Amino acid sequence: MVARLKRFRFFPSHFPPPCFIPLRGMSHCRLFPDFWLFSILLATLLTGATDNLFAGEPTRNPAPDLSLEDNQGEVVRLEDYLDQVVMVSFWATWCPPCIEEFPSQQKLKEANKNQNFEVLAVNLGQSKSDIDHFLFSLESPVNFPILLDTDSVAAKEWKIRALPTTILIDKNGNEVFRVNGPRDWNDRESREKISALLRENNKKG
Repeated sequence: MVARLKRFRFFPSHFPPPCFIPLRGMSHCRLFPDFWLFSILLATLLTGATDNLFAGEPTRNPAPDLSLEDNQGEVVRLEDYLDQVVMVSFWATWCPPCIEEFPSQQKLKEANKNQNFEVLAVNLGQSKSDIDHFLFSLESPVNFPILLDTDSVAAKEWKIRALPTTILIDKNGNEVFRVNGPRDWNDRESREKISALLRENNKKG
């Protein structure tokens, strides 16, 4: 199966033998098994009913540090986005649900282009050439930063156990909501949640 997967043009050839991240952890594996089947199954298991993704009180826990190079070679730091609402999205080109989210994330950014809002898409464990090849192939380009977590260090610090995982960060640098699995980020619920966060004051400012 490994040989078959390596022929996929966006699939990184250096990955170890397959294993299931949410069940076995990321300390000794980086790869879902049959990614087409298991990523869809994983998204189904983790997301559940999409109507209640933002139910309950926000967590408001300080977000871990994030400092990575983007695909343009520039260092991007989460701390530089203080006083902004930030969507940190962990993804990979071999994860179909991750790619499914890209258009809605781009639309969400465009809808808030005059607001203090940014999307940081953190790629998990792939090379710059693989990522650039993938971005070039997109029918609808994205204009938010693509960060390279080549060694999966950030994913471990952020306790990522499945892809896609998306975290909303408020203006004070706190994690507010964490969503495992794909969703339409341009739907009414998501837009209202982002708007509410944008209306909040920066208590550290």
